[in-house]
Order: sequence, then C-alpha cells, then structure tokens
Amino acid sequence: MLLWWATSLNDMILAGLYESSSLFNFLNFDIDIVIRYINNRVYIDPRKVIRLAKALLNLAEEQNDPFIKYLMHRALGKAYFELDLYATALAQIKESMKILEKIKMDVIYSVSPESLNEEFAKLNAIAGFLAYRLREWNVAKKYIENALDYLKNMILKKPSERNMKTLLGELYSIYGDVLAFLAKPESTNAYEQAHELLKEQPSMLLIINGVKLAAHLIARGFRNEALMLLREIIENPFNLFKHADDGVLKSALLAINLNINRFLSEMRLRSYEQALNFVISTEGLKGITFAFRTWYKIADGIRLMYELNRGILYASPKQVLALEQMRRRKIRAYQSRYEIYVPWRALKYANLEKVVDILSPVFEEVYLLAFSKENENSYSVFLISLKPKGVYIQSAFKVDANTIANISKNMNDFSILRRLVGTEILEKLYELNEKSLLILSLDDALHEIPWENIPIDGDYPYIGLKVPIVRIPTIYAAYLWLMTRGGSSTFSIIGERRIDEYKMVKKSLKRRGYRVIDEYEFIYYLDENARVKGFHFCSNLLESVIDAQVLPISRLIIRSDDEMLLCMRADFAFLNAHNTTSIFLDEFGEHSLPICLLSAGVQTVVSVIGFPSEKEMFEFAYEFYKPRRLRAYERLLHAKRELYKKGSDAFKYYVMYGNPLVLL
Repeated sequence: MLLWWATSLNDMILAGLYESSSLFNFLNFDIDIVIRYINNRVYIDPRKVIRLAKALLNLAEEQNDPFIKYLMHRALGKAYFELDLYATALAQIKESMKILEKIKMDVIYSVSPESLNEEFAKLNAIAGFLAYRLREWNVAKKYIENALDYLKNMILKKPSERNMKTLLGELYSIYGDVLAFLAKPESTNAYEQAHELLKEQPSMLLIINGVKLAAHLIARGFRNEALMLLREIIENPFNLFKHADDGVLKSALLAINLNINRFLSEMRLRSYEQALNFVISTEGLKGITFAFRTWYKIADGIRLMYELNRGILYASPKQVLALEQMRRRKIRAYQSRYEIYVPWRALKYANLEKVVDILSPVFEEVYLLAFSKENENSYSVFLISLKPKGVYIQSAFKVDANTIANISKNMNDFSILRRLVGTEILEKLYELNEKSLLILSLDDALHEIPWENIPIDGDYPYIGLKVPIVRIPTIYAAYLWLMTRGGSSTFSIIGERRIDEYKMVKKSLKRRGYRVIDEYEFIYYLDENARVKGFHFCSNLLESVIDAQVLPISRLIIRSDDEMLLCMRADFAFLNAHNTTSIFLDEFGEHSLPICLLSAGVQTVVSVIGFPSEKEMFEFAYEFYKPRRLRAYERLLHAKRELYKKGSDAFKYYVMYGNPLVLL
C-alpha cells in the first residue's frame, strides 16, 4: 500500500496544475495519460512513458512551467523504478523535490501547506525506498526519517485517518530493515512499532514485518513470543491482501526465505501448544503464494488464458523467452483488476479447529505430517496430532533432486522413504489405521515423492494401503474444505485417446445418475464459471518447451502456473495422465496441475506420480469408479486395496490432493 500511495499524486497538486499550467490546455490529452499512469489507473509500458515524459519535459522547460516539470520528473521516476533502474529513478525523485520546493516558495501558486506536506511525504518515502534498493543505507535512513516526520504530523491533524496509520506502519517496517543493515539495535523497536500500527488495519506488510520481528525475537531468546506473534498473523491471511500484487508477494517471499531456516533449525519445542503454534506458523509461511492466488483472481482470467497460452505452446525455444515476458507483462497489466473469488469470501473466518471439526464425525484420529524446506536439499518434517491433541514429533533430512527423480522412476524400491521420515515418526505411523486420516503437507520437490508408499509392517506393505492419506500444499488448502457446495449432477470426460477408459468411466457415471458431457460443452461451463460435479482426464498432457505442465481441454490450454487466471467450480478432478504431480518452481514458489486446480476451486484432485502403463491406468480408474456411492478417500483406499489383492502395481502411482470427504 505504501508504494501505491506514494506514487500517486495529491489532488491539490493536480488542481494547481489545472489552474496554473500554461501548457495543460494545449497538451491535456498527453498530460492526462501521464497523470493516469502515475496514479495507477492504467498500465503503460514504462519505456513509452519515458519517451512521452521527456518530450513533455522539454516543452515545460522551454515555457518554464513548474507543474508540468514536476509531473514529468515524477513520471520518469516511476518508469525507471519499474525498469529496475533505481539510481536513475532516485535522481528523478530528487529533481522533483527541488521543483516542489520552488512551488512551495512561490506565492503565485495556491497550493495548501497540507497538500505540499503530503507530497513531500510521498517523495521522501519513494526516495528512501529507492536508496534502500540501492543499499545506500544512510541515504535511505535520512529520507525515511523525513517521511516518518511528515506522516506523523499528518496523523496528528487527522487522527481518524486509518490509512495513514497503515502507511506509517509500512514505513516503519522498511525503516527497521535499514536500521538492521546498519546494525542499529533500534531496528527491533521499529519492527514492533510497525506491528502495532499494522494490526489496526492489516496489509500484506503485516506478514513481512511479522516474520522479521519474529526472527529478531528468536535471536534474543524470546521463542514463545515469536511463535505467538507468527500464529496471530499467519493463521488466516485472507484479510491481508488489500493493495497486494506480485511485487508485494515477492517481498513477502524474500522475507520468509531469509528467515525460515532460523525458525526451523533454532526452535526447540517444549509443549504441544508450542508445537501447534510452530506448525501453523511454518505452514502459513510456506503457503503465502497459494493463499494469495487462491483468494484473488484476475478478472477475465479465462479469456487471458485463451489469448496467452496457445502461442507459447507452439513456440520454438528461441521464441519462448520473449513470449513469456510478454505474457507476464499482460498479466501484470490486469493486476489492477484483481477481484476476490466470490466462493472464498467465508474464508476470512476459517481456522484449523474448524477443519478438524468437519473431519471429526468421520475420522477417529487426524494427523498432519508437514514438510518444510530449510535450504538447498535440507528439509524439516513434523508430525502432529490434530485429533486427539498431544502428539508432536520433529525430524529433519536431506535429499537431492537426483534421488527424488530416481524414486519416482523406480516404483519398486521405497526403502529410502523410511530413512527420510525418521524412526520416531515411522513408529507412530505404524499405529494408524483406516479410521485415521493422515494429511501430508508437502513442500517444493517433495510433491514428486510417493510418500504413500512408505514401507510398513503388518497386513499391508505400504502406509497408503492401510491409512487414508490426502495431500495439500499448505494448511491453507484445508481451509477450502469448509466451503459449502451446491449440488451438481454434471460430469465431464476429457480425451478420447484411451477409448476403452473413456467408455468405461462414462458408463460408470451414467449408471449412478450423472449427466456426462464432452470437453467442448465443459468449456462452456468454464467460460460461465458454472458449477459441475467434476471431470475425468484420460489423455496425454501436451508437450512444450516451457517448464509448466500443460493440460488441454478442448481449445483451452491450462498451464500449471495459471492459478490467478483459472476459476473452476467443481468438486472433483481425476488427472489420469503420466506424472501429473510434477512440480515447476519459479520465484513465487511451487506450481503443479493439482495445486493449480485446488487454487482454482476444485475440492479434490486424484493425480499420478511416475509413469504407469495404459493397462495400469485403466485398472485403477475401473476400481476407483466401481463402487456406487463413497467419499473420495474411500474410493482411493478401495481401489488401492483391490489392485494390491490382484497383484497389480497400479496402486503405487496414485495420490489424492484436497478434501477427502467429497462424495461421488
């Protein structure tokens, strides 16, 4: 919110421009474009803004028009900032300050002192942020302190202005960073002031600042206080995303990545309550991207997918980079059109206790096995009982990318999985039964490991044959299970390449009263954001040179990183194609087709690890759809056990993401 506010123009400055500028009447169309750009009302390529602003600046200097000169330097500062040319941007903002000082001193311009002070606050905030990006800490400190003084005076005159307190809190958070880099002990105090201010009207900076404050508290030995603070702000993030965008999200992820290792490695837990706070905190930290991209969607996202995805699919390796950059620019241009995905509005009141409440009538025990990445190849793993309460076990392991790839390729030897989870956790897993639910919250490339095939002793050789298991990318994904669902009897089958499977699934669904539609009619439902019961995909994913996986549904191409574009109101999806759990990593975290579908609104996704044969894919689908009316977890467990009894290895490849209680 700070940058959104700081880069906008004060209304009185604009009024002075309209009244006093000699050029405005002649160039009002071009100047209006620049004003709309500065005020975040339209996205324009920064390079075009630079060309236009320089041309107008030359005219303003010829006519000695201070308002136009001020306006153009502000526009150039913003444009250079968006191009990551921070030193050049800072020079433009400094020039803006000089011109504003002249406007302030000149009596012929009727701009109120309050409006000028607000504009000076904005300029100092921008200059401080740019100096911060340039790592010029003392320069940043000077400008941020100036901005803080201006904002404090503004709040004194308008104490009821809540937005100003949010701005002050965000500025204090950046100030804390600057003091921390200067090794000043006052940095903790700055973070604390920011936290108190941001609690009154939360924003994404509450999470960023909270992570930094918690790290400082842990370093000073206040571990309990750090955990309580993190749980307070992390447990439900869905009301924190006002004025957030991908830039703010990157800042949050950077703060988390810099401090997550400290949380995971330095925390020594002494009670169940501590352990629960710790798990919720770490789950929240790793789930920020998922929560943000689930809560907010870009308006007209499906239309953008039609426009952007097909061209990249058929591009050559040389063309891909340019097309991907164009795709990001277009999506960024639409980010001002974020809207809350309506079905998720009730998530503002979600928490872990409510999730356990809906599971309790079905399961006697509920356990969460949570994995978090500490650093390269190092992970922590934590088993905690959610029902009944009391059990918590912490462990850690190392595994590299080659080992992960070999596990999913060789689906016969899973002995390494015992070593990864550790003896103490393994012994507790042995005690679970089919009345227990094991929730796997995975991280990074660990999604590609078939944890359901951990070897155990007893009647069944693998934990996934004995215990119902579901996967989630973060505990936030379980909050989606709380949403009430309207009924639908429409089910789509996509892909007629495996015709025997297509006919078998269609016959099974029709026998239970579902209306079965093809993928062409299914597209209509997606376009209209209409509800369906689910879909079954029995074809191949499309091959392309991009890292993301590509799911074709008629003329629509769904990428595994389309979370902010895709909305799909469905209870169930079965992705019966090779290796659909494959993870693609970028600066925002992990992406896969199951995670993308969960974020889009699908409650439950059955997916495939590895490369089963077509015969094995048919066998599993047949056993999965064979019973008449069961919950999703019961169908998965039934299919796995039936195939195990028949001596088929097909059960080893299948996993379930999302809500285990969906009824089919």
